[in-house]
Amino acid sequence: MTSMQIDSATVDAEALVAPAIRGGLSPSAARLFRVYRTMANLLEQRGYMVPKDLREITPAQFQQKFGNDSINRETLTLLVEKADDEHDQLFVFFPEDEKVGVKPIKVYTDRMRAEGTIVLSALNRGGVFL
Repeated sequence: MTSMQIDSATVDAEALVAPAIRGGLSPSAARLFRVYRTMANLLEQRGYMVPKDLREITPAQFQQKFGNDSINRETLTLLVEKADDEHDQLFVFFPEDEKVGVKPIKVYTDRMRAEGTIVLSALNRGGVFL
């Protein structure tokens, strides 16, 4: 076997294995899945009530609930409250935009005001802001 054949076989094998590692999710959906599940677990560790099905969501369940290739990040929004104080609530938003400007933040603050929430966390494509 030539080196060209070996490289081609290796690439083909990696292409077959990668979706299995990601649970069948596309690379972008797999990243969102990891962020979503990590956020759910971090909130639980900090005393917020997060349903078990969100903390232990599998890639297949994530795909069924949110899709795979073109996930509407708005559907990933989380609203949780502290276990010891139901008035201590936190919203986690997943904005579509790379950078979040004044207009989306106004939408988020209006929604928070309507829900009586005072804490906001937004996970945009470039990082986290609080």
